[in-house]
Amino acid sequence: MILINNRIRWNSWYKMLYILLNLRLAVEKYCSDYEDELEEDLLSFINWKKLRIIRDFLAPFTRATLAAEGDSTSIDFTLFIMDVLIKHL
Repeated sequence: MILINNRIRWNSWYKMLYILLNLRLAVEKYCSDYEDELEEDLLSFINWKKLRIIRDFLAPFTRATLAAEGDSTSIDFTLFIMDVLIKHL
């Protein structure tokens, strides 16, 4: 099942795109089956490429969030993660 995004959290966007891209064949089949009803909402090759780019861009943020969770996280580790994300940007 493809998750619905959450406007304020990049992790929900990442998870939604991760699942969508893993289910691409099924999504394309569904779109093909309902092409007339979907009309302009069909995903083109360029759309799929942009979705992959966004997913890949968000991946480090998701990993950083998971790494920074928990009671053992220190300010030093948080600053390190922020430095890594700034370099990613």
